[in-house]
Amino acid sequence: MQTKTFHHYLHETPHSNQFLRTLQPLTFEDGYILSIQMSKVAYCIPRENIDDLTMYTHAEIAISYKDLGFVHAGDGAVSKALADRLEEFRNGTVYFTVPVDLIQEVFEEMAHIHKLNPEHL
Repeated sequence: MQTKTFHHYLHETPHSNQFLRTLQPLTFEDGYILSIQMSKVAYCIPRENIDDLTMYTHAEIAISYKDLGFVHAGDGAVSKALADRLEEFRNGTVYFTVPVDLIQEVFEEMAHIHKLNPEHL
């Protein structure tokens, strides 16, 4: 059985439009949230709105935890090794223009450690 990519779980928010598209965050059972954004206003490649999300090679991500807001990936969201690999893309608590294969690793590790909420399944 092939593992679903993070693309499978992403859906536009109700307030998205042709100028500003936002994707609903992925939530995990223990309170972590993974936001993956791909649009003409996000730090992604290409930097435009494309219906087929698999056409993006890079995307913008952010991780938040419960009421703490955005957190660094190395603060328990993912392993230290994976957080170290994300470091070159970090700008504060947002990670800019991250390759989608690395985002897939983040998604898979977070789903394994923190358990993706059933609402996404």
